[in-house]
Amino acid sequence: YSHKISINGTTYAITKASDAAEYYAKEWADVEAAVDAYKAAIDAAATNADVTAAAKALKTALDAIKVKSAIDYDAATQKAVDDAEEMAAAYVLTINAGKAAADKVPDAPADLTEWFKENGARTAADVTALYDTLKAELAGKLSENAMKAAVKALQDQIDALPASLTVTATDADQIIAARDAFNAFAEKYITSANINGINTVNDPSATDGFYSTTYYVDATALGKAYNALLAIKQKEITDAEKAIAKGDCTAVTVADKEAVNNVLALQEAYKELTEAYYTAGTVGNYNAKIWVATALETIRDLEAKAIVNAIATLPTDITADNKEAVEAARKAYDAFVAEYTFYDNKNIYGYAFDAVSVLAAAPYNVNLAKLEAAEATIAIVSEYTDVNAKADLLDMSRKLTIWRTSKTSIK
Repeated sequence: YSHKISINGTTYAITKASDAAEYYAKEWADVEAAVDAYKAAIDAAATNADVTAAAKALKTALDAIKVKSAIDYDAATQKAVDDAEEMAAAYVLTINAGKAAADKVPDAPADLTEWFKENGARTAADVTALYDTLKAELAGKLSENAMKAAVKALQDQIDALPASLTVTATDADQIIAARDAFNAFAEKYITSANINGINTVNDPSATDGFYSTTYYVDATALGKAYNALLAIKQKEITDAEKAIAKGDCTAVTVADKEAVNNVLALQEAYKELTEAYYTAGTVGNYNAKIWVATALETIRDLEAKAIVNAIATLPTDITADNKEAVEAARKAYDAFVAEYTFYDNKNIYGYAFDAVSVLAAAPYNVNLAKLEAAEATIAIVSEYTDVNAKADLLDMSRKLTIWRTSKTSIK
């Protein structure tokens, strides 16, 4: 994680090289929670001291979280694991009793220490609480016949895909469904998945020789169909880009913002397709992020300049007639800050951005003090106007009452 924030011209940073692979899921969740707490503290920060305190708190929290190699079981917890291993072995014998060899599930692993660590057990009580989860997993392992049926079902689904030269956008759901099925199967039963070729099935939970034959999944047709679909999605993005400002990402206007965000949505959808793409090679070098980011930066600059102009054109002597203009300037300022403030690089731009500081600095130099002074004046003027209006209404009411009374007297 690397986070930076700039306040009053000073940049604060907190950096920790972390990788999810270094942690078990339980500890990684703690890492993410610590970072979320840091971001919340930064959002609430009012002073430089608050920012520094948030950074220190994050570092303290991260340093206290153990990586995989630091997770050790005490004697009581290891005893619970040993007992679970005996239970698991007996359980598999029970569920396999009376079954033909081809219908029996694989034996339980002899050592379950890593399994319990991966599933979040840190105490003997945690181990005991995971018994039912372990039993369900053991019972769900594939027998010879079940594996044969699973491989056939997946292969049939892949073979039913359209040929790559005939793929259209309407085939997306079928292709993605086959991809998801392949990915789910590969996660459990293929050591090195390759969407573009033949895959050897290897159930890591089964001992060598458990299956009487070696099973294969030929994903070649899936790879070809998927690449064809990616090409279609790439063209959708480039066509959408060309339709905006003649494809010039530096010539867009604020009016193009929705269209640019639509391109971003297409890009995100394309990204999801590529991220779920099992292959030993690369998906390709196509990347629409640069175009979209540049276009949005251009629009962001135009919006910032509009805020500068909205505040600069407010008169020195504010009256009630300026209320709408003042409110519009504040609305634009707040919307800009809300939309463009992010403290890490997990965004389309690839960098952190403190909107308040950016607007206050060159080239914008937003005169926030002028806006705040105008708001204060409007508040006073509005209150004064409301008081006068009430007084006028009261005076009119009194005069009307007098007139009606006089009229009655005359009659």
